Parts: sequence; structure tokens; C-alpha cells
Amino acid sequence: MASDRSSSAGSLPAEASATSSVPSLSSSAVTPNLRRLNLHPETIFDASNERIREEILVILAQHLKSEGYTATYWTLQEEASLRQKERLAGRNHARKLRKAILDGDWVEAERLCVKPQFRQNKGFLFQVYRQQFLEVIERQEYQKALTILTKKLKPLESFSELPDEIRELSYLLTCRTVRESGSYSHWPGTHGGREELVASAAVLSDSEREAFSPVAQLESGRLVSMLKQAVAYQVHASRYQ
Repeated sequence: MASDRSSSAGSLPAEASATSSVPSLSSSAVTPNLRRLNLHPETIFDASNERIREEILVILAQHLKSEGYTATYWTLQEEASLRQKERLAGRNHARKLRKAILDGDWVEAERLCVKPQFRQNKGFLFQVYRQQFLEVIERQEYQKALTILTKKLKPLESFSELPDEIRELSYLLTCRTVRESGSYSHWPGTHGGREELVASAAVLSDSEREAFSPVAQLESGRLVSMLKQAVAYQVHASRYQ
């Protein structure tokens, strides 16, 4: 059986560039001789990569449908579609949160921060409140600043990246501008601070990653073709052991 599949998979390429891009799983390119390239599969195939995981689902779905497992095929499609919708919703929330911060709409920003993909990131929420606090100080609205400090920032003190930051923020209540404090002398101002916040927030960049679009077309029998390639490679590699 293995020899039949080996011959049907075609011969492996004699030469391949170690710097060439790794083909997509949906590609019909034959697996290169990794032993000759002195590469380990783990270095070019990351099973945790979101795109790879999506392509595996697409290939499995195609095989299930072609083999007549219709009910299983539709179950897989439904579950995969749900995950796709969740990712798209996450991207939409991230865009809204970015816009709310840049516009200084702190009520909307706080509302979005309780969404599932942001809820656990208390450090980011602390940064949002800190930017809001600094802007209020700059406008010399000290009563509002005190409320933000005691009701929003203080409960999240442990998530600050700076030691004794609450004490430094409290000192600003006695200042006429933010830059009077040595700790915030380089604060870029209202708009600059907002831009820095959204640019440095990993929680936003992670959610904004391009959602994967399922492979539009696959060659017929892609899973079987890949299994043939795998067998062909194993047979070919065993000759040099």
C-alpha cells in the first residue's frame, strides 16, 4: 500500500531553496526534502498558527463532504462559522475601542473594555483610566480627577507598570499642568497620549489581526493528496537513514 501511494505522489524535487516561502496547506506543492535542507518540520510548520488551523479545518471539511459524511460536514461548518463570527466581532469591538480612545469618548471606551476579549486585561484598563485622568488634570478639573483616581485607578493599582504610580498621580492634583510632575514631564499631551495608548496596546493589535478567510478553492481530494505526499517523503527519507 505504501509503495503504491509513494509512486502515485510523484518524485520529490531534487533541489529546493532553504529561504523559499512555505507553501500553504491548500497548495498542491510537493513537500520538499527537509533532511537535505537540514530543517526540522517544526521550524516551518507551526501547528498553533491560526491560518494553519483554519486550513486544516477546510481540508477536513472538504474530505468529509466528498466521502458523504454530510451531517458531520455541516456540524463542522457550523462550529467553524461560529468561531469566525466571534473573531469578526472581536475585530469590530477593537476598532470601536480604538476610535473611542482617539475621540476621547471615555464612556464608550469603558463600556467596550468589559467585552470578553478586553475584560481580563486590567493593565490596559488602568492605562485607559490614566489617560483620562491626565486629560482632566490638564483641564484643571480637579474634582473629576479625584473621582477617577479614587474610584477607577486606585482599585487597579496592582496593574500599574510603574512603582508608586498612584502616589505620583495623586501629586498631580496639586499641579496646574501634567508636565509639572517629573514623572510625566514627557507626556505628549491629550492627542499624543491617546495615539500612544492605542499604538502600544497589545490587546488592540491582537484583536485587529486580519481574520482568516477560508480557502476559496481546493483541488479535489486535497487530504488524500497530502497523505500521499507524506508517505512519499517518509519512503524517500528512509533511504538515507
